[in-house]
Amino acid sequence: MDYRGAAVQKWESLSGFTRETGGTNGVETLVSPVIDPPIQWDQLVASWNVSTEAAIGVEVRAWEGERPGRWYHMGYWSWETNRHPRSSVGGQREGPGAVETDTLVMKAATRRFQLRVAWAGGDSEKDFKQLAVSLLDTQVSPPMLAPNRKAWGHNITLPSRSQADYPEGVQKWCSPTASSMLLGWWASELHQPSLDAEVPEVARGVFDPQWPGTGNWTFNVAYMGSRPGLRAMVCRLTDLQELELLIEHDIPVAASVSYAMLKGNAAPEVGDGHLIVVVGFNPAGDILVNDPGVQRSKVRRPFAREHFRKAWATSHNTLYLVWREDRPLPLNPYGHW
Repeated sequence: MDYRGAAVQKWESLSGFTRETGGTNGVETLVSPVIDPPIQWDQLVASWNVSTEAAIGVEVRAWEGERPGRWYHMGYWSWETNRHPRSSVGGQREGPGAVETDTLVMKAATRRFQLRVAWAGGDSEKDFKQLAVSLLDTQVSPPMLAPNRKAWGHNITLPSRSQADYPEGVQKWCSPTASSMLLGWWASELHQPSLDAEVPEVARGVFDPQWPGTGNWTFNVAYMGSRPGLRAMVCRLTDLQELELLIEHDIPVAASVSYAMLKGNAAPEVGDGHLIVVVGFNPAGDILVNDPGVQRSKVRRPFAREHFRKAWATSHNTLYLVWREDRPLPLNPYGHW
């Protein structure tokens, strides 16, 4: 398989992990075997889905040849933060890598790695849904793929929601607003109104006090994936063709972009990272989005295909991918989900 510099590893059970003894305060620790993925990588984003009854923390260590490296904390997640605080872990810049909130960035490409899961609350068999790791080799620049024109002219109707409706979130809530719109879509598709959540509720549910803010990629997908009937993960793609495949199958996604470049600027601006929901393509192949950063009446808007391509590349083509757990995703020929 041609992975084009990106790959995903997923687990739907922790049965292959080794349970360590000696846990305290009701915390169970499980360690994976050494994982040998199909590509070398220098960036890793972990994401997980557990029930609202559970709390989970995930660590990663890359192997340096035959020796294990240090453990890096990828965050602690829980729905009920009074019992189990939710937070990313700052200050991890020693050794061969560094954690940038939700992303492990290595100084040099590596390959093998291990995962360590701290589990509290609920049951690690009944309440675990999924653990995923998105790997990326930033030194690979794959050629552009031919577009999937089946998606051109296809438009998914999501609820329009705006962060501008909320004074406390007008400058800060693009990510939970995008996640709220995705939940609104799946609530309608699955005929389960309880899946929906308004923007302030999502903002509270994804807030990361260490960052601080609501833009932690992993926490947004953890929140969405905790909902009954849904799965969610962070993934990195390598081409618009893959995005077109998802839209063709009525799967909207949230994309992380440079807002300045999306509007046509030649370069990103400081602090202009933004989440938008990709809902379709017009007949010419330009992007149709729900943009949470404008007034509600203007949320649905088009952007030039090339502007989107360049703006999305600033996040290494990062997506929040949400789908119904009773139906498989369309086959990705490059192993990116």
